[in-house]
Amino acid sequence: MEKYIAIGFNITHLTPSDKQVLQTLADDPSVNRVMDRDSGFILKLCGEQPSFADGMSDSFQTLISIARMHFANQVEFDVDIKQTDGLDTFE
Repeated sequence: MEKYIAIGFNITHLTPSDKQVLQTLADDPSVNRVMDRDSGFILKLCGEQPSFADGMSDSFQTLISIARMHFANQVEFDVDIKQTDGLDTFE
């Protein structure tokens, strides 16, 4: 058994290009660390920086860094999660 720590952010904290990249990855059957949902995405973090993080926005990198500071193994981006004060938003 393994325990996972998850952290969630409102999807508006992702840039449009980040959302597009995540959707492309979620649609790729060879990628098992990015899943899409009707309301956003779930990312599975491993010990190392995710390879897909290269080329993502500074805002995305900040979100991943925050997740790692909280020892999260999963990051959820969802429309129903409250926006986090102090983080950039992209409507």
